Amino acid sequence: MYQKNQEKMPHITAWRAYGQKIFSTPASRRIGYGLTGIMCLLGIQCLFFVDFIYGLLPWLMGGFLAGAGVLAVIDSVLAGEYRRLDTKLSSSGVLMLMVGLAIIVRGSGADGLIGVAWGIFGLIQGSESLNVAIYNLAGRKKWGMDMLQAAVQIGLALLLLVDPVTKLYPHMRILGLELLAMGFHIFREIRAAS
Repeated sequence: MYQKNQEKMPHITAWRAYGQKIFSTPASRRIGYGLTGIMCLLGIQCLFFVDFIYGLLPWLMGGFLAGAGVLAVIDSVLAGEYRRLDTKLSSSGVLMLMVGLAIIVRGSGADGLIGVAWGIFGLIQGSESLNVAIYNLAGRKKWGMDMLQAAVQIGLALLLLVDPVTKLYPHMRILGLELLAMGFHIFREIRAAS
């Protein structure tokens, strides 16, 4: 079954299979629900308390990235994800950990680093959405929303990369929306795994 789905949508099914593996135990589901709650709370704060959050951004963003990186590495080892070439979660976890620690060390002077890191992560997400859109287009499936999502992600990421310090503050509300969307996505993955 997995192999058949893997051929249809390799990127999406790899993530879905990974999510079902890491949230397979009650303890991992509790951790997942806790992370989801934190993400949604941060998202709401980014939407409505931008000035307050902006002052704490290096420590919140750095801590969140480092924590998510550690959890991704631990989960990838427990799930045996590192044995497969079709996923990249263990290496992404190491990357998030390193960038998160760099942001924490840089502290209040990390605006440029945060903007660049956020821009690069946005480009990666946009390229993955673009890949799904092209795949669906080639398979004569619905692709418009995936293409729109890719265009928005890539466009916003490029804005950040062109001027990371100046564009960071206006992107705080977008970060809030992204955190809420990611929180709901992880919540659905946890529910699907249980």
